[in-house]
Amino acid sequence: MLLEIVTEHPGLPRQTALCVLLDWWGCFQPEPGYESFTDHEGETIDVITAIVARVEQAVGTLKTIAEQDSNARGLARELLRAQSQGWALTE
Repeated sequence: MLLEIVTEHPGLPRQTALCVLLDWWGCFQPEPGYESFTDHEGETIDVITAIVARVEQAVGTLKTIAEQDSNARGLARELLRAQSQGWALTE
């Protein structure tokens, strides 16, 4: 949902969604018992792995935003930098 907002809603919605993603990156941990979910095909998916995969799929969009959107440029670059370093927990 956040990446959909980043992609389709420039301005404040995009900036807010990027801020949320940056706040989550390396900090978010699901509550015990909610570390995974079952997708529509019945496969168990790790929540963090799914978040990382979604952001990886959006790298092209994030690069375009970093090049073309002067208001969200810094946030997009920061998320790209964090994504390239992987999901390293920061306490």
